[in-house]
Amino acid sequence: MIISIASGAIAVRHESKTTIYAQPEAVFDQLRLFRELYELCSDDEAIAYINRERQQGNGPAAIASARRLGRLEALLTANFFLYEFVDASDWQTSLGALPSGEIQRNRHIKAMMIERFPEVRVTLGTAEALALLSWACPAPRRPAESLF
Repeated sequence: MIISIASGAIAVRHESKTTIYAQPEAVFDQLRLFRELYELCSDDEAIAYINRERQQGNGPAAIASARRLGRLEALLTANFFLYEFVDASDWQTSLGALPSGEIQRNRHIKAMMIERFPEVRVTLGTAEALALLSWACPAPRRPAESLF
């Protein structure tokens, strides 16, 4: 099982099926979700990739983000998930050239994820988690056709 966690959503790839969850706000709801995911993958090893967001400044927003990430680390550890932080620049590079403006970039990523994950309802809030998931488990390449 591969889990990707971005600001608004959690994307899961398990047994070749992709599922998207809204990121629960309450700690106990997050705990419940991670326990359910752990029960699904009890025979498999699971890893979670967490989008490392760049923090602007060092005020209350940075403190809230640090607390949120610390809480995620604790919940993942308590449920026996391996996890890794991934810089946004790393998974965004795998998508190719992206527009420089944040709004245009997010819309472009959403359009790409709609193509890659037609079975899932993609929104601006879920596109980052799906993009991180596609970075974590790239689609298999099709063999080249023979010219002979």
